[in-house]
Amino acid sequence: MTGTIALPAAAAASGPVPRPACAGASRTNPVAVTLSGVRTAYRAGGSWSQLRMTLHNRTRAVCAQLSPVLVYGARNRTLRAGAVGLETRLGGRWRPVALNAALGELAGAVGPAGGLRLQPGGTVTLTVRMRLARSAPRGEWLSLAVAYAPLQSKGTTVSWPVGVTDPAYFRVVAHRST
Repeated sequence: MTGTIALPAAAAASGPVPRPACAGASRTNPVAVTLSGVRTAYRAGGSWSQLRMTLHNRTRAVCAQLSPVLVYGARNRTLRAGAVGLETRLGGRWRPVALNAALGELAGAVGPAGGLRLQPGGTVTLTVRMRLARSAPRGEWLSLAVAYAPLQSKGTTVSWPVGVTDPAYFRVVAHRST
C-alpha cells in the first residue's frame, strides 16, 4: 500500500500545562512506540483480536500526560466510525474506545483519560482489542500507533506527536458464510 495517512489533527486547549511532557528532552521523538499482534489478514465481522501498544521513554526526563492513539486507514476508502470496534483494558476491565473519523481515517485514544506518565527509561504496555464490522471495507488497510503529549506554543497548548510506529499493513477479507 502506498500513499500517506494524515495523523489526527493537533487539538488546541487553553490554560497552562502543569508539567510539560518530556521536559528538557532533546530528541525529536522521545517516546518509542511499538504496536504488536497485528495479523496479516482479518475477516470482516470476525471475532476480537488482541493487540499490544508499548510506549518507552527514551529520555532522562519524565514524560507526562501522554495520550496513546491508534489510527486506522484503508487504501482508497473512507472509513466510518462503525467499521472498527475497539476496546482497551484499563483497571482490569475492557472499556470501549470512541473512534473519530477525520480525513477518511479512524483514530481513538486508548489510554487512561488523564494520560500516562513515564519515568526516565520507563515502559508501559497497553492491551487493546479490535474487531471489524461485517460492513468494513474489504482490501488493504493500515494501522499505526501514535503517542501525543501537550506542547506549549505561542501561549496555546496543543497535542503534539512525540512517538509514532511504522505502519502495520493488513488485509480485510469478506465474512465467511455459514
